[in-house]
Order: sequence, then structure tokens, then C-alpha cells
Amino acid sequence: MMMQHKTLTGSPIGTAREGFYDRMRRIAARNLLAASRERWAESAESARWFCIHVDKGKEFVVEKDLLDVNVDAFVAREKWVSVRKGRKIEGERAYMAGYVLVRLKPSPEAFYGLRHHRHVVAIVGRNDGHYHVIRDEDVAVFKSIFEKADTSRMPCDKSFRDGDTAEITHGPFNGFCCLIMKVEWCREAWASVTIDMSGRLFPIARIPLAFLQKL
Repeated sequence: MMMQHKTLTGSPIGTAREGFYDRMRRIAARNLLAASRERWAESAESARWFCIHVDKGKEFVVEKDLLDVNVDAFVAREKWVSVRKGRKIEGERAYMAGYVLVRLKPSPEAFYGLRHHRHVVAIVGRNDGHYHVIRDEDVAVFKSIFEKADTSRMPCDKSFRDGDTAEITHGPFNGFCCLIMKVEWCREAWASVTIDMSGRLFPIARIPLAFLQKL
């Protein structure tokens, strides 16, 4: 009796040494290509800005990862200076800690790639999968503020107190209401706030009071 052998073709889901999460990361990396500029280069009007919530302190890591695969990403930066043991130390940090702006052509594959990328917590939006789309003009204004202006010189309401509610008037969250958790008065007055998107909470550790209007 002759035995017949079938030959299977295609890409393996994973190797014996590769775990489930490794496979998911590999699939996510492939899907991340769906978010690259090539997918919307010839139809820029189809691309939209979104905001991803990332692990605090990993903003530049995620931004570099995305730029390396040609995904349009932006993190607002600010310089800091401190003196330690008589030595002047300078550096850069993310101005809006925990968030990275990404421009892409919306698709299930692109969103899957972003959600499963390392250090990404979530895509900012509601629980039902409706993600917050940021207007191009809001991104343009936000970028120009950090390229040309000093936010410490912008006027702000000095009557803010912890527990107040406010509307965000600049940046990727323009138009959203927030709860002020803490106000810090210094050279540049700022606050830590929380945004409630239909029951989904997104904390912003640091936002200039000049970006807020009391309600």
C-alpha cells in the first residue's frame, strides 16, 4: 500500500521556541506597515492624525520605532536644565508625557499594529473602537507653539484650583473637557488633568494652564 504525503506551504505561525506574545508582536510589526506613509502618499487627504497613549518615559522610543518604519509620528519636546553636584546637566523630555501623535490612513491593520506595538497602552478614543481624530489645523498650531513660542509667556487664568473643570483649547485634545487633578504654580503654570471619553479615562500628567479655559 502506497502512503501519500501532503506538502504544506506558507509562512509558519511560530517556531517551537516562539511564544504566543512573540508571535503577536511579529504579526503586529507586519501590520504596522499598513500605517506607513506609503499607504497614503498619493492620497494625503485620506490620512488622519491620531493619538496613542504610551508608557511614560517611552515616548521617544515609540516615536523612533514608528519613524524607522516610515510611520509619521510626532512628540512635542522641551529642554530641561538642572544642576547636580555643581555640574550643569541638560536634556530633553516629552512635553505631553505619555502621548505620541501618529498620522496614518485608517484601517483595521494599521490600528492593530499600533495597539500591539511595544510600550503602547492604547489608542486614544472610546471603548467602542471609535478613535479620536485630531484635526490637521490643531496639530499645526500645536507644533508651531513648540517651534516658535514659549508657553510660559502665554496668558493663563490664575484662578484655577484643584478639582476645577476646564476645556482644553490647544493641542491634540482641543475641545475636550477635563478634570484638574493638580495645579502647579511655577515659571510656567501647569496642571495634571484627566479626560473622560465615554467612561474611558486618559490622564495627562502635565499640560500648560495656558491651554485650559475654566468652565
